[in-house]
Amino acid sequence: MRTTLVLVLAGFLLLAGGAPRATAQEGGPLDGGRILTRVNLGIDVMNFGLAVGLGAGYRLPAGKGHAEIMLDIFYNRANYSYEESFWEYEGTEWLTIVAVRFDWLFNYTPEKRGLYPLVGSGFFAGTYAYEETGHPVGSPTPTGTNSDDFFASGTLLNAGLAYVFTNNLEARAEIPVLVFFGAYGQAAAVAIPITLSALYRF
Repeated sequence: MRTTLVLVLAGFLLLAGGAPRATAQEGGPLDGGRILTRVNLGIDVMNFGLAVGLGAGYRLPAGKGHAEIMLDIFYNRANYSYEESFWEYEGTEWLTIVAVRFDWLFNYTPEKRGLYPLVGSGFFAGTYAYEETGHPVGSPTPTGTNSDDFFASGTLLNAGLAYVFTNNLEARAEIPVLVFFGAYGQAAAVAIPITLSALYRF
């Protein structure tokens, strides 16, 4: 797992060094503000589940470059059904994730438009809950209900590519690697979704 994370981050750092510099936009500088808002779409690559989200943050100078602090909230509610032997099951599940992270932007210039990579790290916490009913095949009468909810938290490593379109509008594709804290004596779990977002700067 560590080798995979190192390779992912190293690849994006190489992109940061080799990505073309953003070019000046005709008609004026891109002087959008530092307050960030965005709309997110999260994709679970394991079961193709979707979650929608909102985010807000602040962009600031960092050394010779720029960085940002972001807060994102993702939510998903989904219905499902399946059969097992002579039983049918139907249920609903809910997922909520809150993440805070610090991103470093490479080859980013406020007055220019173009492509720039970013990497970051932070923390997240989330809840998952479900409610499920079962009944014999062919019989609509439920014979029992199961439900439960879980809480988890952990660290995240983020890597992505962004493109500046106008003085206020950007688009991003990111891969946040979520590492869940495991109980003592147990291995930590890892989830690697993909997020697509439209970002607006004030």
